[in-house]
Amino acid sequence: MRGVWQDLRYGMRLLRRSPAFTITAVLCLGIGIGGSTAIFSVVNAVLLRPLPYHDPDQLVIIRALHPEQEFYGDGASWPEFLDWKEQSRSFQSMAAFRWDFFELVKEQSFERLQGLQVTMEFFEVLQLKPAAGQFLSIDEIPDGDDHHLVLGQLM
Repeated sequence: MRGVWQDLRYGMRLLRRSPAFTITAVLCLGIGIGGSTAIFSVVNAVLLRPLPYHDPDQLVIIRALHPEQEFYGDGASWPEFLDWKEQSRSFQSMAAFRWDFFELVKEQSFERLQGLQVTMEFFEVLQLKPAAGQFLSIDEIPDGDDHHLVLGQLM
């Protein structure tokens, strides 16, 4: 152990003698460590960590590409989704979702929130369970009442 301390003291003396080299070495190490950490964080989030859903390898997103478009738009229209759902023989179940903005009104002000509009099957397809309470089933919703809110927390 005595040899380790002698080596550390000798190294510190050498670094104090040449401050330009010390600053350059510390900056290079900092950039290298920071870059490696950032790249690992992205790879871990995208490739290594599994999706927080049951059987994520069986989930797919289907989008429509119309002949007049050169890129994928917002997905499919509602009638297209209903046709796919009715005619599908390859999928266990299907659900639709769409990103949207909502206004939360509080007394004299409001807050703009981002969320999803989803079909009733959405939570069943992803096999999600509520942390508190329960999801409404299609039988519990009165006719004509088609807007309900489920609050969630991003992971």
